[in-house]
Amino acid sequence: AELKVLKSQINPHFLFNSLNSVYSLALNNSEKTPDTILKLSEILRYVIYETGNDFISLSREIKYLMDYIDLQKIRSDSRAVVNIDVSGETDGIMIAPMLLLPLVENSFKHGVKGSADKSFIKIEISSAGKDFYFSITNNKGVVDDVDLKDYKGIGINNVRKRLEMIYSGNQEFNVTDTGDIFKVEIKIKDILKGHED
Repeated sequence: AELKVLKSQINPHFLFNSLNSVYSLALNNSEKTPDTILKLSEILRYVIYETGNDFISLSREIKYLMDYIDLQKIRSDSRAVVNIDVSGETDGIMIAPMLLLPLVENSFKHGVKGSADKSFIKIEISSAGKDFYFSITNNKGVVDDVDLKDYKGIGINNVRKRLEMIYSGNQEFNVTDTGDIFKVEIKIKDILKGHED
């Protein structure tokens, strides 16, 4: 029951930000609007139907992570640099859905969104045998009062709690905050291997 509550905390916040991306395109009569709406519909399908599963393939989680990044780039400064490095097997690794996306959302909101220049996000995803590693590093921007008041720490704490509940004893969750740089790392040992039906 607690896990279901944690999942429900993710979805509205995630969808709110994605819809804002499409809204900004529509206001500017952008030619990208139709394709972006299709991309958002794929993400909605994922959030509504696939997050009900206990586990999905890592490759699918990465696909929707990429779609989300594309949507967020629309709202972000064009100078922002987003690098993603994926290594190892992804199709044969099963992971809890929506585990990584809240951390990416957090990086855009508290890093790219609040920076005038030199904003960046660096994502590393790797698997070797039954070991899984994820890290996301971003600069720290200026967070507005709305973000501080309404959403402070929700994404980070949510992921931490879900990791503890799903991968109890086999996970590490580390946060490094230097003042200028923010980094989150996830390590999972003996991660589930298999294929979706």
